[in-house]
Amino acid sequence: MNDIEQIVDNLIKAIPFEGVSDSTLLKVCNGLQLTASFCKFQDGIYSVLEHISDNFNKMMMKKLSSIDLNALKVREKIKLAIKIYLENYAELQNYREFIKNIISFSLQNPWFATKMLYNRVDNIWHGICDISTDFNYYTKRLTLASVYSSTILYFTDDYSQDFADTLSFLDRRINDIIAFHEFKKKIKLPILKPFDIKL
Repeated sequence: MNDIEQIVDNLIKAIPFEGVSDSTLLKVCNGLQLTASFCKFQDGIYSVLEHISDNFNKMMMKKLSSIDLNALKVREKIKLAIKIYLENYAELQNYREFIKNIISFSLQNPWFATKMLYNRVDNIWHGICDISTDFNYYTKRLTLASVYSSTILYFTDDYSQDFADTLSFLDRRINDIIAFHEFKKKIKLPILKPFDIKL
């Protein structure tokens, strides 16, 4: 394990107790006697959070690539991708506090949080082999961002076996979106036509 990965690994363990900040990052570096490596993170804690997110995205992509997605509907693929993220989060020590502190940091850094959320949902759409380039490219990501963020928030207070309640919540969120798009089709409003998303 190189210096970067060692610092990231220990920072993940520290965040539930110390919060998300450059001070926490520096404390971790000092504790590992890798103070000089602090400078390897050009944007400090922002760089580390991007690194952590990239690792989670890669794990999701790797898992999806080992599964035959052809027989699955889009909604099933989305649920599967988000479930993979949840499973990987659940493997972390004190993952609930880890996520809550990340969310707290995100609320104070909306531009960065928006960029990270867009990157996450973009990876999900690419992971399930969606290659849309039309107007739906953006509406799909906006819709999924809402589903993903609300599911993660619910997940932080879910103590059910294998986070079954979160998965049920995710199903309801997806069904709500499907119901909304079915409603749009029935009323046939031309202005809403560009926002149709097949799930």
